[in-house]
Formats: sequence, C-alpha cells, structure tokens
Amino acid sequence: MNGQVFESFCKAGESALQMQRELFRTWTGCVPGAASAPPPGAAQVQAFQKKWADAVGELLRKQQGLLEGQFTAGLKVLEAALGLTAAKDPDDFRARLLDYGKKSCECLHQTAEAQIQAFQAAAAKGVELAA
Repeated sequence: MNGQVFESFCKAGESALQMQRELFRTWTGCVPGAASAPPPGAAQVQAFQKKWADAVGELLRKQQGLLEGQFTAGLKVLEAALGLTAAKDPDDFRARLLDYGKKSCECLHQTAEAQIQAFQAAAAKGVELAA
C-alpha cells in the first residue's frame, strides 16, 4: 500500500510539474524573444534540480523502508504484550513481563538509532549537494 501511495504521489508531482512547464511556455510565448535563448546558468540549475530530485527520492525510499521496519517491530512488541495474559502463575507473568520490557526497550533503541542514522545521511547529502 505504501508503494501505491508513493507512486501516486510521484505521478501527481510529475503532472503538476508538466502543467507548470506548459503554463510557463504559454506565458513566455507572448513575450517576443523570451523563449529563444535560455538564461545563463540554466544548465547548472537543471543539473542541480536533477541531483536534488534524485537525493530526495532516495531519502524517501530509505524513510519508507525504515517506517516499514518500525511498524513490523511495533507489531511484534504488541504481540508480546498480548502474550502477557497467557501467564499461568505470578512467576511466569514476571518472566513474560521482563521479556516484554526488554523487547520494548530494544525496539525503541533500534528505532532511535535508525532515525539518527537517517538524519545523518540526509544532512550529509544536503551538504554534498550544497557544495
């Protein structure tokens, strides 16, 4: 489902960009000599825009993977929490509760680590593009 949403978002963005280009061509077509020569540095701007679009797309794909992993881990923790009710005696309940707490902490630790690494990667990519 996330793939379909992401694909629909990309298609909507592409169609909006195409509409803006056509609108710009229409507006500049009314001005004589406006569309005959591209402004200086247009190639550099387009190259930067391409790099930027690629970087943002890559970051969004990574973020999608991280969110799917976090969702899966959350489901496992929830299943472990629901398993607490199956305890037969207080000692079993205590053991299950300790295991649940350990799994919850590990899940939070992994999630935080993944978010920090994603932020560092995004910051490094932004610095790379700015340079």
